[in-house]
Amino acid sequence: MDASELTLLQSKLQPLFQHARAIWLCRDTPSSTANPPRWYLYVQAYDSWFMRLVGKLTGEDDINASACKRLLERLQARLHVYLEVRYIGPDDQIPAHCTNGSLIAYAGLAALPIMGPA
Repeated sequence: MDASELTLLQSKLQPLFQHARAIWLCRDTPSSTANPPRWYLYVQAYDSWFMRLVGKLTGEDDINASACKRLLERLQARLHVYLEVRYIGPDDQIPAHCTNGSLIAYAGLAALPIMGPA
């Protein structure tokens, strides 16, 4: 994904940044592959292990995790690329093919520098 496409994506996802600790955009295939890539958006909300435990007991999501899910449902129709969304917890590991260069938002702000081909 080139820089202008990524900037457009970051601007469309801006409302999500206030509820997410970190957001990664990763592709499932190397950039040299002829097939079009599948893009994955890994979202880590501002939640904690304690809030996840409470959520399991009560059946309710943490307020930030819930806000992330609702916002993404609304925002996906506005995106210029199809993204498969994965929610990860505060202690979950992102897949190995996602690097620091795949980070598009961190602690409420768009991550800079903008990611190159991934």
